[in-house]
Amino acid sequence: MSSFTPNDGSHCITVDCGLPPNIQNTGWHLPDNTTYGSTAVYRCEIGYGAVSGNDTSVCSARGQWEGASLQCKAVDCGSPPGVPNTEWYPQHDTVYGSKAVYRCKDGYVLFKGEVTSICSARGQWEGANLQCTEVDCGSPPAIPNTKRYHTGNTTYGSTAVYKCEIGYMAVSGNDTSVCSARGQWKGASLQCTAVDCGSPPAVPKTGWYLLGNTTYGNTAVYRCEIGYVAVSGNDTSICSARGQWEGASLQCTELDCGPPPGVQNANVIRNQTTSLGSQVYYECMEGFYSAGGRNISVCTVKGQWENITLICKGF
Repeated sequence: MSSFTPNDGSHCITVDCGLPPNIQNTGWHLPDNTTYGSTAVYRCEIGYGAVSGNDTSVCSARGQWEGASLQCKAVDCGSPPGVPNTEWYPQHDTVYGSKAVYRCKDGYVLFKGEVTSICSARGQWEGANLQCTEVDCGSPPAIPNTKRYHTGNTTYGSTAVYKCEIGYMAVSGNDTSVCSARGQWKGASLQCTAVDCGSPPAVPKTGWYLLGNTTYGNTAVYRCEIGYVAVSGNDTSICSARGQWEGASLQCTELDCGPPPGVQNANVIRNQTTSLGSQVYYECMEGFYSAGGRNISVCTVKGQWENITLICKGF
């Protein structure tokens, strides 16, 4: 503080305004000192911008700082900018120092980069540079006894539909799988069991045996019953995908050995049948006698009469 002596002999000192008063959200700078005529310049604090008023205050003759009316408002960065395949949510506000956190949208995963953006003093969102790539579930998993159908697209939201293979039928579960946001196929639970045709149907005068079991693709073979012979048709039936035995058309007729063979000097005595198991008897004609040998013949499964060894000789 300086002083001087005026002509009238009184003693005066220079006015000193002291430190400039604080203005909200600002700081000030003194180029010189705080005495009369000195100036203080106000500046908005970092993160604030001037919206109105004067930024300079002068130390007046009254010992007061006068003139400064600067008003500063926090910088507002506005809505955070879009980042491809992401969405954001602010943690507080959109003014200086606020944060916005980004995350990948459903169906996308973080590939690289920073997820947080901060509202800077320049009024810009800075920091976030994340990159998100589309979720890919890869090939749909196999389900036993099924075939899968899909467009070839294996990204989020894609679907794969399962169908039972030929010869199998659905017994439970869902047939559709969806590529989820977690990169996994979800939803399909189809269970398929082999079609079972049950016991092969009866074919007249036949019997059957299985080459395997009664499920799809297995075979049943028919044979004529004893005493019958095949005359036409197919002897094989296959269990089809429709659950039916198909293919067999075997037709069997009763075995017939035909007329019994003649024996020299002998008569045939029979019961008029020539089917399997039928018997004929031979006896020597009048004037002849049996010299030995078998005199009975039976119709065999080969469709032939057994050999007769009877020998008849004259007296």
